[in-house]
Amino acid sequence: MSKLDANQIIKLEHDDASSSKKVTIQNAEISMELNASDGDSVLVVNNSVSASATALDNTDTGIIVAEFPVDGAGVINMYVRTDTLLAGPQVITLEISPVAAGDVWMDSTVTVTPSTSAGVMLRGTAETDLVAKRARVKIAAAITSGTFSVYVEGRSS
Repeated sequence: MSKLDANQIIKLEHDDASSSKKVTIQNAEISMELNASDGDSVLVVNNSVSASATALDNTDTGIIVAEFPVDGAGVINMYVRTDTLLAGPQVITLEISPVAAGDVWMDSTVTVTPSTSAGVMLRGTAETDLVAKRARVKIAAAITSGTFSVYVEGRSS
């Protein structure tokens, strides 16, 4: 199979002997061949991220999960578990940053508010088109009493 271009000819061939595809670009300085017999491989790597903070109480305010890298994670969500009876639950928000360093943050659409009942696990609304370098979790204000835990999970989309 060949495609004629004004500047080059791209040729795709199947090599029956090695059961591989060979791509040759003519009128250019590049040629590439991949086949498994000599160790070449194509690998899809799913990036995953996770972060957590456990046994948070009324002394924990502001940033409750320190920043962590999310580069390559296209889908991310946050979960909160009420460890004990909780009074005065507050909104918990995932903040994201498009840069690798510095104080550049914005709220994402991922938020969740803990239950007041013990042992309840809740999930935020997943951010499904995340493009960011790092993330962290903040709480709007301190809870009145009780303890809870926050878990963040993400993966490439």
